[in-house]
Amino acid sequence: MPKRRRSPADPKPSASGEKKNSRLRKWMIGLVITAVLAVMLPIVAAAILLSPPPAPMEQFSAEDAELQQRIIMKVYNEVFNRQPPVEAEIRFTPAEMNSLLRCMVFGVSTAEQFGAIKPFYAKMIRSGHYVYRPGVFTVEIPIVRTAPWLFGGAAVLRLEGFPTKYDGRFDLTLQSCHIGKFPLPPGEVESRANREFAKHLKRADMLCFDRAVKSFEAQPDGTVVVVYRPPELLRLLVNRKGSK
Repeated sequence: MPKRRRSPADPKPSASGEKKNSRLRKWMIGLVITAVLAVMLPIVAAAILLSPPPAPMEQFSAEDAELQQRIIMKVYNEVFNRQPPVEAEIRFTPAEMNSLLRCMVFGVSTAEQFGAIKPFYAKMIRSGHYVYRPGVFTVEIPIVRTAPWLFGGAAVLRLEGFPTKYDGRFDLTLQSCHIGKFPLPPGEVESRANREFAKHLKRADMLCFDRAVKSFEAQPDGTVVVVYRPPELLRLLVNRKGSK
């Protein structure tokens, strides 16, 4: 059937009508884009920030307990000596540092029972994963948990670096910092952490700790060296006992 041609008598669409239709189309397109973004942005953010929670730490072993007991006896004999040395040193190989990290996670529950750590922080520490390799600690802690089916369900903070202490100075040096797959600027995180620690060092109990532990440093071979002052450590223990 031949297409009907417009007759000169047919009414032409008005300019105002065309503008109205154009605005309506633009409004509809904008609405669709907004709806898509509203749905997609949370999904993209979840995909970037969320991941499966860290793998659980290895089980506390008899070797870990033996190392812990050996350290306790060494420090005890120096602290409670009639003439304690002004300074003492203890060295940890990378394998021993990883053993101490397992001791830390295992001991959190005991510390929580005695009120030495709040339940919220105890739970966070227990759910984390900690590894030491020469000169670098890797820490993974879930700071937010959601449904496991949502990209693993955990926003995991991952830090790689080493904290160094010498007398009254504390320096955290970070190699990388992420929440999920989202990178954070290591320099900014370092600065904030160092400022916060400097504030805490002004507290009375932290001043005692600062005097008791002179230094904490990593050697080129990965050995961690801790220099402490037995007389100051004894004073710290006495002050903590007296404050209870």
